Amino acid sequence: GTGVARGYLDRPGRTAEQFVPEPDPAFPGARMYRTGDIVRRLPSGELAFVGRRDGQVKVRGQRVEVGEVEAALRGHPEVSDAVVVATRTRQSTELVGFLVPAQAGHEHPDPGPLREFVAGRLTSAMVPRRLAWLDRLPFTVSGKVDRTALAGQAARLVSDGAPVLVSAASLG
Repeated sequence: GTGVARGYLDRPGRTAEQFVPEPDPAFPGARMYRTGDIVRRLPSGELAFVGRRDGQVKVRGQRVEVGEVEAALRGHPEVSDAVVVATRTRQSTELVGFLVPAQAGHEHPDPGPLREFVAGRLTSAMVPRRLAWLDRLPFTVSGKVDRTALAGQAARLVSDGAPVLVSAASLG
């Protein structure tokens, strides 16, 4: 729409990637912005939102980049790795952080101070409501983090309502 910027300041490559020519000949020279939303056209002609092609989710009305939340969690000295999964409840979307401790075999740190650490760096919508410590992250056969397994575990954590310690073996 007309309210969208013309591009990214001093980033012509990013501008060309995100601001693409309008294909409708009724609007010569116009550009469209690629939002990252994935939609499908219904038989009625309406568009139905399917999801996102990036790591953004909407939490309490704010767009949240889960990679940014993961980076903040990894910044804590007692965390060696972190993956954040968004799970939907009837009322809202909640973030669940899965953490691998920096020192294997040690007692897992209390999630309260870790939440405070992240809250000092991110907006309140970006702070995971649930945190779970794992001995290791689950991986797919292709070597990527198994976000599907973590999503199932996240849904269980949210429905149980409390932060718990989970082992990676229980995610299989």
